[in-house]
Amino acid sequence: MPNDPLQQLKDIHLPNSVSIFPLAPIWYVFMVLLLITAIILIVWFIYKKRNQRQIASIYKMLDVIESQNSDDMLSQTSILIKRVAMMKYAPQKPHTLFGEEWLIFLDTTGKTTDFTKGYGRSLLDIYKSQQIKDKEQFFSVIRKWIGAVL
Repeated sequence: MPNDPLQQLKDIHLPNSVSIFPLAPIWYVFMVLLLITAIILIVWFIYKKRNQRQIASIYKMLDVIESQNSDDMLSQTSILIKRVAMMKYAPQKPHTLFGEEWLIFLDTTGKTTDFTKGYGRSLLDIYKSQQIKDKEQFFSVIRKWIGAVL
C-alpha cells in the first residue's frame, strides 16, 4: 500500500489565538466615557457630602443658640440666618437688608408669610432687650426657612 492517501496528508495547523489588543476604537471611546462618568460621580459625591456637613453644622449652631437662655439669642439667630442668606443669595445682597425689607426677603425666599405676619416678626426686636415671646414657634419658623432655602 504505497499509495495510501492518508500518508500524503499533512498535519493540521491551528490558527494563532485572537489577541485582546489592539481594541476596536469604540472600546477606547467607551473607556473614556466611563472614566469621565466616574470623575463626575466622585465630584458630585464630594460636593453632596460637603453640603450635607454644612447644613448639619447650621442646624447644630441653631440648636446651640436655642438651648441658650441669653438676651442675645435673637441677635445670634439673626446673624445665623443672615449668613445663610448671604451664602445662598449673594447676588441679591441680603446683608444690606434690614427691618421690613429683611422680613419680606425672608418670606420671599422661604415661600412663607411667617416673617411678615407670624412669629418671625420677632426679628424686628433685635435691638430691644427683650426675650422671644414664643421660643418654640420662633425657632420652628427659622428651621422651616432654613429647610426651604437649603
